[in-house]
Amino acid sequence: MKRLLSFIGIVCFLSTLFVVQKSYADGIISWHSMAQQQRNNAYLKCISMLQKNKNIIAIIIAGILISAAFLYNSDFKKDFFRKDYGVALPKSEKWIEYQNGNLGYYFLYPQSINSIKIPSDDSVYFDGPDGFWNIKIFVYKDTVFNNVDGWLKKNEDEGKFEKKIKIMDKYDALILNDLRYEKKINESDSIKKLALIADGNLIEVYTRNIDHEKFWSLFSIRELKGSLFKDVKIYQNKKYGYYFSYPKNWALTDSDPSDVYFGEQMSPVIIRVENTDFKTAYEWYLKNKSHLRLEKIIKIGGYEAVVTHNNDSGGVEEFPEEKSAVFVKDDYLFKLYTSYIDHEKIWENFKFESLH
Repeated sequence: MKRLLSFIGIVCFLSTLFVVQKSYADGIISWHSMAQQQRNNAYLKCISMLQKNKNIIAIIIAGILISAAFLYNSDFKKDFFRKDYGVALPKSEKWIEYQNGNLGYYFLYPQSINSIKIPSDDSVYFDGPDGFWNIKIFVYKDTVFNNVDGWLKKNEDEGKFEKKIKIMDKYDALILNDLRYEKKINESDSIKKLALIADGNLIEVYTRNIDHEKFWSLFSIRELKGSLFKDVKIYQNKKYGYYFSYPKNWALTDSDPSDVYFGEQMSPVIIRVENTDFKTAYEWYLKNKSHLRLEKIIKIGGYEAVVTHNNDSGGVEEFPEEKSAVFVKDDYLFKLYTSYIDHEKIWENFKFESLH
C-alpha cells in the first residue's frame, strides 16, 4: 500500500513539474514584447536551464518522498490510534473482540495490533504497530485482597494513583500512571495500569499508546469463578490442640508451633500462641487499648474473642483491612492476625474440635 502511494505521488509530482515547466517557458517568451529571435533565444535558454538541473530536482523530490515515508512509519503510524497525542480514532479503525474463556474476561482491541502472545496460563500480551506491546493482562487467582483499595495500600510504590473508575458499572478499578516497574520504551510513551478485583481474582491491565479510556469502557468480565477456600488443606497443631483449614496453594511455615504463618509473602494469616495471666480476652484488651481500636466481640472455637484493628504505629489510626482476634483458652492467649482477606471465614475455619 505504501509503495503504491509513493508511486502515485511521484507520477503526480512529475506531471505537475511538466506543466509548470511549460507554463514557465511560455510565460517568459510572452512577458515582454521583443523581436522573434530574442524570444526564441529566451525560450531555448529557459529549456536548457531546466534540463541541466533536472537531476538536482529529481534528488530533491526523492528526498521529500523518503522523509515523508520515514515520518509515516515512525511517529504518525505509532500515534495513529492514540488519543493522548490528539490523534482521534479514525472512523475506519476496527476494534476486534478477544475472549479469554479460561480466565473469564473479554474486550475489544484495535485492529492495528499485530499479534497476540500468551506467555503463561494467566497472562496475555498484545503487540502494537511499532513491534512493542500495547496491552498486557495478568490475572492472579485467589488473591488475599478483598478490594482494590486494600491492594493499593500494600502496593503504593507501584505508581501514581490517578483515579477510580467502574468496570461494567459493577467492579471498582484503580488507574495508575508513572509506573515504577513498567519503564517507557520511548520517551513519549503513555502507559497506564488498571487494577481490579473480581470474584476473588486480581486483574492487572497495562495499556500503552492506545485510547486508554475507550479500552477500559470495552473491558468486560463474564464470570471469574474461584473461591479462596474451594480446595483446602487442614493444619493440625498438636501442641495447642487446634486445627485450621487454609487454601491448598498457600505456603505454610510452622517450624515454631507457637508462631505459625499461612500464605505467600505478606502472610495474610498468622496464628500466635503465648502464655498469659489474663482470664479473658476483654481483660487483655483493657490492658492494651491505648494502641488498639475495638471492633466487636465474637466467638472463635467456642471461646469469646475481641476483634481489634491492628495499629503498628502505636497511635489510634484505624486500619480496617488488618485485624487481630484475641481469645484466652486455659493459660494461653491465642492471637489470629488477618490481613486483606475474608476475616470471618478465617475465624470460622479455626476450631478445637477433634478431627476424628
